[in-house]
Parts: sequence; structure tokens; C-alpha cells
Amino acid sequence: MSDELPRPRLRRPLTVTAAVASVALVGSGVYLITRPEEAGAARPAAAALEKVTVTRTDLDDHQLLPGTLGYGRPRAVKGTRTGSVTQIVRAGKTLERGDQLARVDDQPMIVFYGQTPLFRDLDRRGLVGRDVKVVADNLLALGYGIGEQPAVGSLIQAPDESAPTPPGDPDLARTDTQEPDPQPTPAATTASRRHVRVQAGDGVLTPALLLAIGRWREDVGLDDTGTDGLRMGDVVVLSGPVRVDTATAALGDAGDGPLVTVTSREKTVLVQVDSARISSVRVGQKVRVALPDQRRVRATVRGISRTVEDQPEDQGESVPKQDVTITVDKTAALKHLDAASVTVEFTTGTAKDVLAVPVGSLLALAGGGYALQPPQGALIPVETGMFADGLVEVEGDGVREGLEVVTTR
Repeated sequence: MSDELPRPRLRRPLTVTAAVASVALVGSGVYLITRPEEAGAARPAAAALEKVTVTRTDLDDHQLLPGTLGYGRPRAVKGTRTGSVTQIVRAGKTLERGDQLARVDDQPMIVFYGQTPLFRDLDRRGLVGRDVKVVADNLLALGYGIGEQPAVGSLIQAPDESAPTPPGDPDLARTDTQEPDPQPTPAATTASRRHVRVQAGDGVLTPALLLAIGRWREDVGLDDTGTDGLRMGDVVVLSGPVRVDTATAALGDAGDGPLVTVTSREKTVLVQVDSARISSVRVGQKVRVALPDQRRVRATVRGISRTVEDQPEDQGESVPKQDVTITVDKTAALKHLDAASVTVEFTTGTAKDVLAVPVGSLLALAGGGYALQPPQGALIPVETGMFADGLVEVEGDGVREGLEVVTTR
């Protein structure tokens, strides 16, 4: 294996003349052609030879990179409720939709899934936005009936922002797709003339959704706020199920600060790859991971970070690198491991259906180039290609599959 060997171009050797008579072993594992007067010199014991045949095979060139097995990089989760932390989830726990992350002033903070955090209190009928859609989707997934949501393109009368919707008011602002009356009557208020069009990805805070929020609040033990709405700090929005890595908040800390760090629930291998070489890595690529117990398991590249970070090398220079996330195909292989240093083997080049011999079969000509030595007969000049797993690709006049040649033992 090599650390990063691009497939070399086939190298054409010098012509082997009749003056070449014998070989001697050198430390690199290939032979050096010597002068005629050295032909009778005894070979050292290290030069023990054996015969092998030229084979037709596929060669894969590899790059070995260090990696770290774990649950991925932790990321912080912040709360948005004013008050003091009175309870916090423990490290190692899995958080799913509907679970309690913490309690602030002894009020639960519940996990919802989504891509938009709650950035306002949802307590006025007619509010439109992606945050409303997050609430609607989660309540529906938790089994609460939310009624029909207005279609994309509907015009929704914006609520009076000066006060929450009074409890028990059944009316929702205009939800049809017609434009509002361009000449409202003098009795019409400013609020009744303001309309918002529902865009793709928006939700609408309808009376039915507000009733569902009220039922959910009662079920999870949230205090009655005097309205049917949801306060911004009642929930924390995560992208999906997570594993709690550490509880960063202590009891008594502020509820509107960092609470925990979380990771993926899935064990992954994180590898840092030079940005200059990242183009050779692709999502879905198959790799092998060498575990601490020497097992080599199959794995797949699942993600490539778009963030470039300068990482120091042994020589003190910084090299731009990107994170590559890898998952092991059979997770049972990691059953007894939560964290470990591993080695990841990437395939960086492939030579299909080529003739190959052990590297020790190469004879390095004194004037440059290589040759193969049959047990009897003249040397056969060759061109070399890919080196991989102790083999080398060769071709040349007279080189064929099954040809016997001499190699080091």
C-alpha cells in the first residue's frame, strides 16, 4: 500500500545488451544489472530467489489516513426560555420528538423536529410562517388533530400584533385566495386590511391548530398561559433524533443559554482529508476501516464537509483539510466500541485486467529502466505501471500471462 500514489505512467527501460550478464540484490527489493566481470560473484544469503508466474489481475492503489471512531462532532443546543434550569437531561440519552430536554423554572422544554427554530410566541390566530409549520407538523406526528391548513397561495388576515388572540374567539381572518377589497369600508381597521399570502413551507395558526396546542400543553404539563398559544421557550427544535454528549448547563444556570451538546446517534468515523485531494473522495464511495483489534471492515463515505480548516502537520505547517464522515456497513462490528483511533483505507486508483508480478521480480538496469529474468533465457525489458499490495503492473514484448520469472523470496 502507498500513502498516495497516483497511477504512474508506464516507464520504458533502456535496451538490455549482450554485455549484461548477472544480477545482485539491492535493499529496495529489486535487482540491479551488473558488469560481466561480476557474473561469477556469489549472491549474498539475502538474495535467495524463487520462481513466480506473471498473472493477470486487477490492481487497486490505496491511501491510508488516520480516523476517529465516535458519534461525530458535538454541537451545542441552546434554550430560549428565561429562568433557571431546574432539571437537565443526562449524557448518553437519546432525544426524540416529544422528549423532555430540560426544565426551566420547573416547566418542561420539549423536543420538536424541524429546520426552523421558534423565534416568537405563537399566540395569535392568523400568524403565518415556517415556525408555525414546524409546530403543526410535530403535533400531527405526535397524534394531535390539527384540522385543515390553508392552501399555498391563500390570503390570511394578519393578526392584531398589539395583543394575543382572546381565548374562545372562533374566527380566523380571511383565508380565501381572492385579493382583499381594494376599497375597504371606513369601518375597516388597519389590521383587517393587512393580509399575508401563504408561501410553500408556511403554516397558519388556525383555530384548530391552537386547540391542538392547548391539548398538547396540558398533556406535557405546561402551565396555562391564559391563551391557547405556544411560548417560544416551550420547545427546542432539532433536525432529528440525537444523542446527548454532555450536559453543559448546571442546575441554576440560565435557561436561555447553552444547555447540552448533542451528536448523531449513529457511530461514525471522521477523517480529515487534504482539500487538494478531496476531489478523489465521493459520497457513496466504498472504503475499509482497520479497527484496533486488527479487523478490517467495509464502510461507506456518507458526507464531505464544505468547511475548510487549517490543520497543523508534523513539520509545523498548516494544511487546509475537510472532514469526511464514514459509516461502517455492519454496525455489529462496533458493538463494543464507542470511541477509538482507526485507519481508513481509500482506493485512489485502479488498473483493470493487467499483467502483474511481485515487486521483487523487477530487475533495475544500471542505465535506467527495468527487466524481468526468466529462469533460463534472456532478460525481458518491461514498462512498469501501478504499484499496489506488493505487486507491480508490467508490460513489454514477450511478457505474457503464465510466464515464469525469478523473484526474491
